[in-house]
Amino acid sequence: MIIVRDNVLYEGIISLKSEKGYYATPIGFTIRGNNIYIKVYHGSLTHSYLSTIRKTVLNITDNPYIYLYLAFKKEFNGLNKVSFIEVEDNAPVLEEAKAYAILYLRDIIPCLNYDTFIYNYNTFVTRNPDIEPLSRCNWLAIEALIYLTKLFKIRDSGVEVSNMKTYLNHVFRIMERLCNDPYHKELVNNLFKLYISISGNHNNNYLF
Repeated sequence: MIIVRDNVLYEGIISLKSEKGYYATPIGFTIRGNNIYIKVYHGSLTHSYLSTIRKTVLNITDNPYIYLYLAFKKEFNGLNKVSFIEVEDNAPVLEEAKAYAILYLRDIIPCLNYDTFIYNYNTFVTRNPDIEPLSRCNWLAIEALIYLTKLFKIRDSGVEVSNMKTYLNHVFRIMERLCNDPYHKELVNNLFKLYISISGNHNNNYLF
């Protein structure tokens, strides 16, 4: 059984089937009653797909590597590192998903820089009850990924980017102290290499 609460911002993986094949990407979502709300920025491939494909899948996983591979698909050849199972026509579920819900597009609310996609869903199907308890390393890794994707899209020298870099430096310092097992060390090393590549900040010297 999966517990979800109204008006809480969660992170998941959206997956769908297009004419070009399977597609998946991390996404933030909020639940209100029998509806799921997803905000997607204009101009993204995700926005293009969700605007034209009415049936998608919301996958729940606690594996930070899945978020890494699918947030930076090109850099890690991410779509080739995950597998899908079609539980019904045009409903590809991530094989790694611990739970999933099939979503049906109900409405799109336009906003200035993004649109809010509203979906109907019936229930979350639990595939694997063995969900690892929340660790600070996993939480920090996903938090870093969210800000890395924002930094990747903006890439300018404004105040917002400067604040993002300051925050990411803080996150990496905490992860350096807390994440000492081999699994998380490798994950953080990949995240930090991405940060250097995106930000051009080669002056930081962490011990990963």
